[in-house]
Amino acid sequence: MGKWDVVIAGSGLAELIEGFAARLTDRMKSEDTASLQAFKAIIEDEYRSYRRDEIPLHPSPKRSKHMILMIGAVSVEGFEVWKTFNGRLKPVPNYDLIGTDYELYKSILARFWRAPLQVGQGILAGIHLLALAEKTSNYVMGPFSVCVVTSGGIVDRKSVV
Repeated sequence: MGKWDVVIAGSGLAELIEGFAARLTDRMKSEDTASLQAFKAIIEDEYRSYRRDEIPLHPSPKRSKHMILMIGAVSVEGFEVWKTFNGRLKPVPNYDLIGTDYELYKSILARFWRAPLQVGQGILAGIHLLALAEKTSNYVMGPFSVCVVTSGGIVDRKSVV
């Protein structure tokens, strides 16, 4: 997305998540910001507009039109990871989950988290958690991919589990 290295992960209808990613990509073609805060404001603006204008038009039943996103952005200024919360983006300080509130998954993730966590350890913890979730939930299914957001950029690995 222009000057930005961006990853968008989501929980909910894949069509809605992909639609938002396409909308943000289109918007960023006409933007020339290098500031993380300005980029965050653009994402929030597009997210609120997308929820208001486009999601109601999707043909799925209203109850299934939820969408939670986690967005990582890297620029020359630095990097941040945010999670959507009622039309806003809130920073993810160390780790977070989207799409589930099961205490089992939260406690496993908390058990694995130790600062500073090496990238490889974080990837293995994420794969372990996804494999467990796939076995214990009707709503978690592979294939999965892993993205690592650091000041050096975003690295993604397709189909890890």
